[in-house]
Amino acid sequence: MRRGKEKKELEAGRRSVSVDLEVLANLITLLDGYRVNYFVDLKWADKVISDGKTGLKVKSEWKDFRKTLVKMAALPKSLSHVSKLWRIQQYTLFLGTIFSTIIMIIFAITIFAYRTIAQTQYHSLIIYISIPAFCIMFGAFIAKPLLGYMISKEIDKYCEAHPEKFGVLRIKVKKFVQYLIDLYSAYLKRFKENPERRAIQLYNVDYRGIKVVKRAGRIRKHHTAVVKIS
Repeated sequence: MRRGKEKKELEAGRRSVSVDLEVLANLITLLDGYRVNYFVDLKWADKVISDGKTGLKVKSEWKDFRKTLVKMAALPKSLSHVSKLWRIQQYTLFLGTIFSTIIMIIFAITIFAYRTIAQTQYHSLIIYISIPAFCIMFGAFIAKPLLGYMISKEIDKYCEAHPEKFGVLRIKVKKFVQYLIDLYSAYLKRFKENPERRAIQLYNVDYRGIKVVKRAGRIRKHHTAVVKIS
Protein backbone atom coordinates (compact mmCIF):
# COMPACT_ATOMS: atom_id res chain seq x y z
CA MET A 1 0.00 0.00 0.00
CA ARG A 2 2.81 2.40 0.91
CA ARG A 3 4.66 1.59 -2.34
CA GLY A 4 1.57 2.58 -4.28
CA LYS A 5 1.37 5.86 -2.36
CA GLU A 6 5.04 6.55 -3.03
CA LYS A 7 4.58 6.03 -6.78
CA LYS A 8 1.56 8.35 -6.92
CA GLU A 9 3.37 10.91 -4.76
CA LEU A 10 6.41 10.73 -7.01
CA GLU A 11 4.41 11.38 -10.17
CA ALA A 12 2.15 14.06 -8.69
CA GLY A 13 5.00 15.77 -6.87
CA ARG A 14 7.21 15.91 -9.94
CA ARG A 15 4.44 17.30 -12.15
CA SER A 16 3.15 19.95 -9.75
CA VAL A 17 6.10 21.09 -7.65
CA SER A 18 9.86 20.87 -7.52
CA VAL A 19 10.67 18.56 -4.62
CA ASP A 20 13.75 19.68 -2.69
CA LEU A 21 15.73 16.59 -1.68
CA GLU A 22 17.79 18.50 0.88
CA VAL A 23 14.64 19.78 2.56
CA LEU A 24 13.13 16.29 2.58
CA ALA A 25 16.32 14.90 4.18
CA ASN A 26 16.26 17.61 6.85
CA LEU A 27 12.60 16.88 7.55
CA ILE A 28 13.43 13.21 8.08
CA THR A 29 16.10 14.19 10.62
CA LEU A 30 13.78 16.60 12.40
CA LEU A 31 10.93 14.11 12.77
CA ASP A 32 13.24 11.26 13.75
CA GLY A 33 14.50 13.50 16.55
CA TYR A 34 11.05 13.44 18.15
CA ARG A 35 11.59 9.74 18.90
CA VAL A 36 14.51 10.69 21.18
CA ASN A 37 12.69 13.65 22.76
CA TYR A 38 14.40 16.26 20.60
CA PHE A 39 11.38 18.52 20.25
CA VAL A 40 12.18 21.38 17.90
CA ASP A 41 9.84 24.10 16.68
CA LEU A 42 7.67 23.00 13.75
CA LYS A 43 7.44 26.39 12.02
CA TRP A 44 10.15 25.48 9.54
CA ALA A 45 8.48 22.14 8.75
CA ASP A 46 5.09 23.84 8.37
CA LYS A 47 6.50 26.30 5.85
CA VAL A 48 8.46 23.90 3.63
CA ILE A 49 5.60 21.40 3.59
CA SER A 50 3.06 24.12 2.84
CA ASP A 51 5.31 25.34 -0.01
CA GLY A 52 5.24 21.82 -1.48
CA LYS A 53 8.98 21.24 -1.16
CA THR A 54 8.45 17.73 0.23
CA GLY A 55 5.72 16.71 -2.19
CA LEU A 56 1.94 16.86 -2.36
CA LYS A 57 1.21 13.65 -0.46
CA VAL A 58 3.28 14.73 2.54
CA LYS A 59 1.45 18.06 2.46
CA SER A 60 -1.94 16.33 2.55
CA GLU A 61 -0.99 14.09 5.48
CA TRP A 62 0.90 16.67 7.53
CA LYS A 63 -2.02 18.31 9.32
CA ASP A 64 -3.20 15.09 11.00
CA PHE A 65 0.32 13.80 11.69
CA ARG A 66 1.37 17.13 13.21
CA LYS A 67 -1.10 16.56 16.06
CA THR A 68 0.99 13.57 17.15
CA LEU A 69 4.11 15.73 17.32
CA VAL A 70 2.30 18.43 19.30
CA LYS A 71 1.18 15.85 21.87
CA MET A 72 4.75 14.62 22.27
CA ALA A 73 6.19 18.12 22.57
CA ALA A 74 3.60 19.04 25.21
CA LEU A 75 5.00 16.47 27.64
CA PRO A 76 7.86 18.62 29.06
CA LYS A 77 5.38 21.34 30.05
CA SER A 78 3.42 18.83 32.12
CA LEU A 79 6.48 17.84 34.18
CA SER A 80 7.42 20.59 36.65
CA HIS A 81 11.16 19.82 36.89
CA VAL A 82 11.47 19.47 33.12
CA SER A 83 9.49 22.65 32.62
CA LYS A 84 11.98 24.54 34.82
CA LEU A 85 14.91 23.24 32.78
CA TRP A 86 13.11 24.20 29.58
CA ARG A 87 12.53 27.77 30.83
CA ILE A 88 16.19 28.09 31.83
CA GLN A 89 17.17 26.88 28.37
CA GLN A 90 14.98 29.56 26.75
CA TYR A 91 16.46 32.26 29.00
CA THR A 92 20.02 31.24 28.18
CA LEU A 93 19.23 31.26 24.46
CA PHE A 94 17.70 34.73 24.85
CA LEU A 95 20.79 35.99 26.69
CA GLY A 96 23.06 34.44 24.07
CA THR A 97 21.15 36.22 21.30
CA ILE A 98 21.29 39.57 23.08
CA PHE A 99 24.99 39.43 23.85
CA SER A 100 25.92 38.11 20.41
CA THR A 101 24.17 41.18 19.00
CA ILE A 102 26.17 43.40 21.37
CA ILE A 103 29.40 41.73 20.24
CA MET A 104 28.50 42.29 16.58
CA ILE A 105 27.75 45.96 17.22
CA ILE A 106 31.03 46.45 19.09
CA PHE A 107 32.90 44.66 16.30
CA ALA A 108 31.29 46.86 13.65
CA ILE A 109 32.05 50.05 15.60
CA THR A 110 35.65 48.96 16.14
CA ILE A 111 36.20 48.31 12.43
CA PHE A 112 34.63 51.49 11.08
CA ALA A 113 35.74 53.90 13.79
CA TYR A 114 38.89 52.34 15.24
CA ARG A 115 41.12 55.42 14.95
CA THR A 116 38.53 57.70 16.49
CA ILE A 117 37.81 55.30 19.36
CA ALA A 118 41.49 54.62 20.04
CA GLN A 119 42.03 58.30 20.74
CA THR A 120 39.19 58.56 23.26
CA GLN A 121 38.36 57.25 26.70
CA TYR A 122 35.80 54.88 25.17
CA HIS A 123 38.56 52.53 23.99
CA SER A 124 38.99 50.95 27.42
CA LEU A 125 35.25 50.94 28.03
CA ILE A 126 34.63 48.88 24.86
CA ILE A 127 37.23 46.34 25.96
CA TYR A 128 35.64 46.04 29.41
CA ILE A 129 32.21 45.51 27.84
CA SER A 130 33.21 43.14 25.04
CA ILE A 131 35.09 40.60 27.18
CA PRO A 132 32.26 39.80 29.63
CA ALA A 133 29.72 40.02 26.79
CA PHE A 134 31.65 37.41 24.83
CA CYS A 135 31.94 35.16 27.89
CA ILE A 136 28.19 35.35 28.56
CA MET A 137 27.39 34.71 24.91
CA PHE A 138 29.71 31.71 24.75
CA GLY A 139 28.39 30.31 28.03
CA ALA A 140 24.77 30.70 26.93
CA PHE A 141 25.25 28.83 23.68
CA ILE A 142 27.20 26.07 25.43
CA ALA A 143 24.50 25.75 28.10
CA LYS A 144 21.68 25.33 25.55
CA PRO A 145 22.66 21.83 24.27
CA LEU A 146 23.64 20.73 27.78
CA LEU A 147 20.24 21.71 29.13
CA GLY A 148 18.64 20.03 26.13
CA TYR A 149 20.50 16.82 26.99
CA MET A 150 19.32 17.04 30.61
CA ILE A 151 15.73 17.58 29.47
CA SER A 152 15.95 14.60 27.11
CA LYS A 153 17.25 12.34 29.89
CA GLU A 154 14.51 13.41 32.28
CA ILE A 155 11.87 12.70 29.65
CA ASP A 156 13.48 9.32 28.93
CA LYS A 157 13.13 8.41 32.59
CA TYR A 158 9.49 9.44 32.57
CA CYS A 159 8.79 7.46 29.38
CA GLU A 160 10.41 4.34 30.81
CA ALA A 161 8.23 4.64 33.90
CA HIS A 162 5.06 5.35 31.84
CA PRO A 163 5.46 3.54 28.47
CA GLU A 164 1.71 3.61 27.85
CA LYS A 165 1.75 7.41 27.44
CA PHE A 166 4.40 7.57 24.75
CA GLY A 167 4.64 4.18 23.05
CA VAL A 168 1.79 4.65 20.57
CA LEU A 169 2.93 8.16 19.62
CA ARG A 170 6.50 7.04 18.95
CA ILE A 171 5.27 4.17 16.77
CA LYS A 172 3.28 6.68 14.68
CA VAL A 173 6.35 8.86 14.25
CA LYS A 174 8.50 5.89 13.27
CA LYS A 175 5.99 4.81 10.62
CA PHE A 176 5.80 8.31 9.15
CA VAL A 177 9.60 8.68 9.08
CA GLN A 178 9.85 5.26 7.41
CA TYR A 179 7.39 6.47 4.77
CA LEU A 180 9.53 9.58 4.16
CA ILE A 181 12.69 7.45 3.87
CA ASP A 182 10.98 5.20 1.31
CA LEU A 183 9.80 8.28 -0.56
CA TYR A 184 13.29 9.79 -0.42
CA SER A 185 14.70 6.57 -1.88
CA ALA A 186 12.16 6.69 -4.70
CA TYR A 187 13.07 10.30 -5.51
CA LEU A 188 16.78 9.50 -5.52
CA LYS A 189 16.13 6.77 -8.06
CA ARG A 190 13.82 8.94 -10.13
CA PHE A 191 16.23 11.88 -10.25
CA LYS A 192 19.27 9.57 -10.73
CA GLU A 193 21.00 10.95 -7.63
CA ASN A 194 23.98 9.29 -5.94
CA PRO A 195 22.72 8.07 -2.51
CA GLU A 196 26.18 8.51 -0.96
CA ARG A 197 26.07 12.20 -1.80
CA ARG A 198 22.59 12.45 -0.34
CA ALA A 199 23.21 10.88 3.07
CA ILE A 200 20.76 11.61 5.88
CA GLN A 201 21.27 12.20 9.59
CA LEU A 202 19.33 9.94 11.96
CA TYR A 203 19.07 9.53 15.73
CA ASN A 204 17.58 6.06 15.30
CA VAL A 205 18.72 3.40 12.86
CA ASP A 206 15.89 0.88 13.10
CA TYR A 207 14.47 1.79 9.69
CA ARG A 208 14.27 -0.36 6.58
CA GLY A 209 16.31 0.52 3.50
CA ILE A 210 19.22 2.37 5.10
CA LYS A 211 22.91 1.66 5.59
CA VAL A 212 24.74 3.37 8.45
CA VAL A 213 28.07 4.78 7.26
CA LYS A 214 29.03 6.72 10.39
CA ARG A 215 27.93 5.96 13.93
CA ALA A 216 27.06 8.52 16.58
CA GLY A 217 29.69 9.32 19.20
CA ARG A 218 29.85 10.91 22.63
CA ILE A 219 29.49 14.41 21.25
CA ARG A 220 27.93 13.59 17.90
CA LYS A 221 24.43 12.35 18.74
CA HIS A 222 23.22 11.37 15.29
CA HIS A 223 24.21 8.68 12.80
CA THR A 224 24.94 9.24 9.12
CA ALA A 225 23.05 6.83 6.88
CA VAL A 226 22.79 6.19 3.17
CA VAL A 227 19.38 5.37 1.77
CA LYS A 228 19.31 2.24 -0.37
CA ILE A 229 17.76 2.40 -3.81
CA SER A 230 15.70 -0.66 -4.71
